[in-house]
Amino acid sequence: MKLISINTFLICLLFVTSFSGCASIFENKSKNSRFENQDFSNKPVNLNNEQDRQKFEEISSELEKNRNLWREKNIFNYDFEVQRLAEGVGGDFTLTFKVRNNETLPIKTDYPYPDRYEDINSIEELFDYSQQMLERGNSVSIAFNQEFGFPEHVGISGGGTSWVSIYIRKFQIIQ
Repeated sequence: MKLISINTFLICLLFVTSFSGCASIFENKSKNSRFENQDFSNKPVNLNNEQDRQKFEEISSELEKNRNLWREKNIFNYDFEVQRLAEGVGGDFTLTFKVRNNETLPIKTDYPYPDRYEDINSIEELFDYSQQMLERGNSVSIAFNQEFGFPEHVGISGGGTSWVSIYIRKFQIIQ
């Protein structure tokens, strides 16, 4: 898993994952020397700042590279589980999506906030959502699946205490 980070979201994510059993993302961070001197404060990205602009460009480039890998695989039928953790009421959920011919099938759920998952109900949507969050000046960290290129984890911090963490699990190609 390749971890790309901008500013960071890792402090909030460390708190969340320490209670959810998702520590592996931090093991990668600790083994990667490029994170040793990073500023891990929870602040929005300032594209007038050279370091933030470089991180923005790096993550945008990785998003494009991995989206191209995803598209090269020609995967149009797949199932996956999304776990979304976030602050606030209704912020957390786990849902399973089925995508056929690149269209997400309707799901049946009692979850009362469909606007919280409509932007992440397919891999293409997740790529779009990640890029949008980055372009809005949020601090974004992404771990990509090495084989297929899709984001396995997206961490987003909007500054202050606003944060969202999205995990893709149980990805399965359907023949």
